[in-house]
Amino acid sequence: LHYLRCYNDKGHREAEINNLPDLEKSDVNPIAVDLQDRLFIIYDKHHIQKYATDLTGPLATSDNVGAYFEHGEHDFNIVAIATDNFNHVYISVDVEDNQNENFDAVLIFDNDLNFIRSISGNGIFDDPRGIAFDKANFMYVVNLSDHVVKVFDTDFDLVTMSWDETDQPGNTGGQMNRPIGIGIHDVKVWVTEENNHCITVFTAYNR
Repeated sequence: LHYLRCYNDKGHREAEINNLPDLEKSDVNPIAVDLQDRLFIIYDKHHIQKYATDLTGPLATSDNVGAYFEHGEHDFNIVAIATDNFNHVYISVDVEDNQNENFDAVLIFDNDLNFIRSISGNGIFDDPRGIAFDKANFMYVVNLSDHVVKVFDTDFDLVTMSWDETDQPGNTGGQMNRPIGIGIHDVKVWVTEENNHCITVFTAYNR
């Protein structure tokens, strides 16, 4: 069955979608909720759909993600989704490259899934995963293969990284080993690490 259910804080089911398109069976499908409780879900690793607070919809769909960034003849997967403080929608895209070409990107959409812009090029991302935003709307992107979290300002310029060097996995002094997920609340940044089997806590850039 391909369905999504919404429960309140007392554990009572309030809404359900029972006609979702095929979901990726091997992975948990990423979802994001904006400030108005509208839901965005990735399915089949290539598409995005938007649903209302009561899960009616879809209200919008983006099926042509590959047209919005350069990826040559390679396949790609949407691996994470997030919303910022202005209800824009962000997805991280991992391109399956076999020739040492890096087309990985973060794509930005408005709340109705209309494309705005792509952030990519110059190897800025390497296997991008989780995305999160702090109170100043600075963007934090987990880079799995670089073993770092990169922080971008509101103009999407890189301002800092969680570690001075990329491609250096570790477990001391701020190093990470295959970070994959991220969450931010107030001044704290939580990052899950696949190979270190832990959650690392950092102070946010805009503390």
